[in-house]
Amino acid sequence: MCLDRVMAETSGEFRELLELAADADAHELPIVRFVYEIERQNENSNDAVKEQKKELQKRLDNLKGMVQLSQKLAHDIQSQINELENG
Repeated sequence: MCLDRVMAETSGEFRELLELAADADAHELPIVRFVYEIERQNENSNDAVKEQKKELQKRLDNLKGMVQLSQKLAHDIQSQINELENG
């Protein structure tokens, strides 16, 4: 695992750990792989959250559309009832 590549993809406190490893010329220490895996898991988790949010928003939009359609239909039926009562 290339330390430079991992450092380029890492930020925050993990980057500090990697910089210490680089200063110690410890490019192949397990900490490098460990930090890389944690960063990758965080990215995957963020992607999963974004996908879940997108899916939930889609479902919410669909439900709102169904509510609007139901309200229109209820209004039309009420209009028909009113016409029958007055006609």
